[in-house]
Amino acid sequence: MRKTMAVRRHQGKGMCPNAFHALAWAGATCCVLAMVDQPAMAQAADGSGLPPVTVTANRDVVDGPGAASSAPTNNVTVIGEEAIRRSTATSLAEVLATEANLNLHSFYGNDRYANIDIRGMGDAAVSNVLVVVDGEVINENDLSAADLSTVPLSQISRIEVIRGGGSVLYGPGAVGGVISITTRRPEPGQTRADAGVKMGSFGTRSVRAALEGGLGQFAGRLQAGHATTDGYRDNSALHTDQVGGELRWLPRMSMGLSEVYLKASRSKSRNGFPAGLPASVLDGSESDRRATRTPYDFGTVDDWKVSTGAIFDWQQAGRLALSYTHRDRQNPFLMGFEPLPLLDDPIEQQMRDKTTAIYSRREDMSARYEVQWMWRDLPQALTLGGEWGRGRYDRDMNGLDEPDPRIVGRVRSRAGLADLMLSPVSGVKLHAGVRLDQKAVLHQDLSHNDGCQYTPTLPPVLIGCTPHYDVRAQSVRRWNHRSAELGASWRVSPAWEPFASISRHVRQPNLDEMTLAGLDLRPQRGQTREVGIRYTPTPDFSATLTAFMMNITDEIYLGYDDHFAQDRNRNYDWPTRRRGLELDARWRVLSKLTLRGQWAHVEPRFEVINTRVPLVPSDTVSAAVQWQPGAGWQWTTSARYVSKRMDGNDWSNTAPSLNPYTVVDTVVRYERGGFELSTGITNLFDEVYTTKAYSQTVYPMPGRGGYVSLNLRY
Repeated sequence: MRKTMAVRRHQGKGMCPNAFHALAWAGATCCVLAMVDQPAMAQAADGSGLPPVTVTANRDVVDGPGAASSAPTNNVTVIGEEAIRRSTATSLAEVLATEANLNLHSFYGNDRYANIDIRGMGDAAVSNVLVVVDGEVINENDLSAADLSTVPLSQISRIEVIRGGGSVLYGPGAVGGVISITTRRPEPGQTRADAGVKMGSFGTRSVRAALEGGLGQFAGRLQAGHATTDGYRDNSALHTDQVGGELRWLPRMSMGLSEVYLKASRSKSRNGFPAGLPASVLDGSESDRRATRTPYDFGTVDDWKVSTGAIFDWQQAGRLALSYTHRDRQNPFLMGFEPLPLLDDPIEQQMRDKTTAIYSRREDMSARYEVQWMWRDLPQALTLGGEWGRGRYDRDMNGLDEPDPRIVGRVRSRAGLADLMLSPVSGVKLHAGVRLDQKAVLHQDLSHNDGCQYTPTLPPVLIGCTPHYDVRAQSVRRWNHRSAELGASWRVSPAWEPFASISRHVRQPNLDEMTLAGLDLRPQRGQTREVGIRYTPTPDFSATLTAFMMNITDEIYLGYDDHFAQDRNRNYDWPTRRRGLELDARWRVLSKLTLRGQWAHVEPRFEVINTRVPLVPSDTVSAAVQWQPGAGWQWTTSARYVSKRMDGNDWSNTAPSLNPYTVVDTVVRYERGGFELSTGITNLFDEVYTTKAYSQTVYPMPGRGGYVSLNLRY
């Protein structure tokens, strides 16, 4: 769902004054306080500060004070389980959108078709930002965004947002950055259970349950959930069912075997596609904004995933982690369908004859060896790794019975990496890493052939038919690329820690892009440099200020190709550059009052023609206030402001820009023991806005809504 879904420009209202004042007050308070001297910071009366976090910027969390990567050399944000639970967010995308320089792109206001842009990648963020869950990259081999709806908020223990880094550990596609999500792991011991129900506006209803525990050397978890919503717009309903489980064996055996695990999950969803609307609806009535032009369009996804692995822990001799993941995905969908009443076939058969289906399979294997040691009482760490993967992709078009044409893709990849973190003197961290990637892609365009044979007589008599597919076109591409990172941080005092890094990254064309590629579609190459400083004068206050510069050559996009006289996936003729600033501040003013504020500024431009990259806001600001007025009570209000952006198809910057918007959410919670009751309002001031627009077509986002949820933990 990219530019193929013709979309139009936003002409909506600007932010409402009340929202702006609330945002300005909270944001300015937090951000300006980043420069206030330490004596002005009042610690909490009980001496407790902000929850301590350890940044790993790694695929596997390594516990203990000797974790050498605990001081990253680039701008990394850690979002803990408690912060997620106390936020106003109702989805994973909303949690991420409140962080500095993370911008939400959404078609319908739910996680199913939403993605997060880091550092101004614009419409191509789906392929330039990696989403990793428990060490596994969940980005697809096509243009589908990583499906955030498959990651339940209730099961997340921490999120790391790694801006501008991760290309060595995570591979091609880590251009804007990496979103690394760690889910809760079952542990041996007492049985634990949690369950929740939720009801809200637009027909939203959900129920979930999880049970975990262990006995002796074994631990396990089972979880299931069902969610449904009618959606804000007509034909934007989303129905999701999820089930999953994990079994861990923690033996005390020789040879260092410390863990064997098996995880399995299945997610099924069905959603409507209301398509885009003329930009004029943003100035019209709510019924106009909630309408659809495609009442029959829909999509379903059936996603299976099985992962297994083992960990060998040899203490001072290092740690070896082995993993294997198998994933199957079926994605039939129907877009742009209009029934033909003159046909004898019923509408259901007409829809079946026009449905496109994607069948994909991925297998990924990895081996990662990590060793930590002390040198002059200072922690050092080395990671060596190898990765192997293969995938298949079949796209059947124009019907489920005898599709024609059929697009086939096959991918094989392998990689080797080395990542080193050193501490030569106290307070100084040096980071260096290199990665080599090899990738081969086979692409075939097939046409259906009935394979019928006839006798050489007059009239001819049918002998028989053997249906098959003929290869109309085929291409094989092979790429070899190197990624690298180099960085340093220095804690010059207990409060101040400057850092700097440089990374070299690459993004290879995916299977969808190869299907409709220009004559010479090449991988894009780039480099990101950043400098910043972290300021932590007390346990109750922290702030980070970062400046970055990103240069990309041969950036991949979908645009008009003169040779084919149509849109093709091709490389920009001009290099692109992105310059920006990021400020993040968090302050516990009192034991019961916490403020947060983030601001980011980006200048994304095409060199030579000096125009802005579409769909990238110049400024984003977010702020949140958390207050605990009494025992068990908590109130949180957050605001998010996004400045104007260029239309998604406006590379020359000659069309009107999308108007800025501000969204304010609020929630009140009451907790007692394992009981939690929440009630919240989303889009409090009923802002009219869109996050995406192409060529005068927009996707209105949901207006004001409310919800009530009940959670029980045992």
